[in-house]
Amino acid sequence: MTYFPPPPIRYSLVSTAITNFDEGRPDQYNLFILRYVVAPEDVEIPEFMDLVQTFGRHRLFQVESTGHFDLVGSVLLLESDKAADFPATKDWMSSALPAVKRHPQVSINGSPEPQAQGARPATVISDAQVPVES
Repeated sequence: MTYFPPPPIRYSLVSTAITNFDEGRPDQYNLFILRYVVAPEDVEIPEFMDLVQTFGRHRLFQVESTGHFDLVGSVLLLESDKAADFPATKDWMSSALPAVKRHPQVSINGSPEPQAQGARPATVISDAQVPVES
């Protein structure tokens, strides 16, 4: 089954990555936050999709997703310009790394600067007490 034909114009980084989307991998649905699929009744659907409802000759399926937020590891680094990023993205997406939530830091033309490994400011929990309403 092929849901995503190549985009005619590639303005964003996602448009280059979506051409490598593998419809048979649930981790890629989670990566692109794809929670629902509408497919004709004669199309074979992977087992990880749950049938929600049938509408005439089409079926609506749901895929489990963490939504817009997920906690992932980031020990990989992709540094490149946009043109060179495509092969690295393709290699990462086709590997087992997305399924085990190992995502790369991406630095395009030096922006943003790669962060050193270890505790990062956004992940350090302070000792401050947060008031809780009762």
